[in-house]
Amino acid sequence: MGGMVAFELAIRFPQLLKNLIVVNCIPDMRIKSTWEYFDMWHKTLILKVMGARRIGMVLSKQLFPKPNHEQLRQNFVEEWVRNDKRAYQAALQAVFGWSVESHLREITCPVLMIASEHDHWSLDEKRAYLAKMPDARLAVIKDAHHAVAVERPEQFNRVLDDFLGSLQGLDR
Repeated sequence: MGGMVAFELAIRFPQLLKNLIVVNCIPDMRIKSTWEYFDMWHKTLILKVMGARRIGMVLSKQLFPKPNHEQLRQNFVEEWVRNDKRAYQAALQAVFGWSVESHLREITCPVLMIASEHDHWSLDEKRAYLAKMPDARLAVIKDAHHAVAVERPEQFNRVLDDFLGSLQGLDR
């Protein structure tokens, strides 16, 4: 949801931003397929019937799918169960249907989208959204998934440093 908040901020209050960095986020969460509807319904059902720990376990396997990610999965679940169940349910309901796609051209500050090679959303989809922004670029982190900052922190920080360094000296 952080990317969604960032997109909204960039569109509603552009004067507050010098640049925008979004990570594995798309600006359009409208349900476009039966699969997307099922995914939302499935997560809501698991939460209601089996609780926060179970949905945390499901999400952890999506975020950290490799065998060597076991510790990351365990850490994620332990943090996840601290979340308020009702807040997650409300957030899930709010996310699906949200979109700022029609306003992307209004984002004129430099934009970096950090994308994982194996994220939920395809690189082609992210490229199509980036093409709608006047000053946007894509940085792909190979062999990474949605939680790239945790899975590949060194590469993630390097990409951030490179982007921010490229903006040094610009009057933005």
